[in-house]
Amino acid sequence: EKWEAFSYVGLRTVLVYYLTQDLGYSTEDASLIYGTFLGVAYVTPILGGWIADRFIGRSAAIVGGALLKMAGYIGLLFGANVTVCLAAIVIGNGLFLPTLPATLGALFSPNDPDRQRSFSFYYLAVSAGALLAPLICGTLGENFGWRYSFLASATGLAAAIVIFLAGRHLLPPDRAAAASQPIYEAPIGQTGRSVIPLLACVLMAVIILRVAYK
Repeated sequence: EKWEAFSYVGLRTVLVYYLTQDLGYSTEDASLIYGTFLGVAYVTPILGGWIADRFIGRSAAIVGGALLKMAGYIGLLFGANVTVCLAAIVIGNGLFLPTLPATLGALFSPNDPDRQRSFSFYYLAVSAGALLAPLICGTLGENFGWRYSFLASATGLAAAIVIFLAGRHLLPPDRAAAASQPIYEAPIGQTGRSVIPLLACVLMAVIILRVAYK
């Protein structure tokens, strides 16, 4: 997740500069593309998480999403169509973003004290990647050209894929890929069901806020 966050924030750091200075977009058009791209990125994880849970499994969603995003970065590096590249990144983000933390959570029972500590470490890794991204990608872009920033983002995702595949054998089985194998599932219960409508309202509020903000 550290390297995925690095690649994503790296793109955000230089995208407007790339559009205006390399491709000749006006600042207004570049800002609109930037905001639309980030806004849509907050919606696709709902669909991506559903696809991962119901059809392809978490591991395939993580690797496939990372490969899609990496293809988008490589496309930007070589000057491919911006809309197609950003669409690939958004779709890949939808598969990757909700699935990796769900995979981490599946390693623990709900009351395991290591669960909270692991998520704290997880978000520390996200912050570390986000901190490195503008320093590295911004420096590359300013000194060598904005497209080299996309090379750094693609390299970060390649590292993420290698790390994930190296530790894949330590993960619990996928629901979609191994439905016949027993995996831990906490019972929902009446209290859990009563909370679902509230969570849905919170989810919609967050999405609307983020889309409008971006």
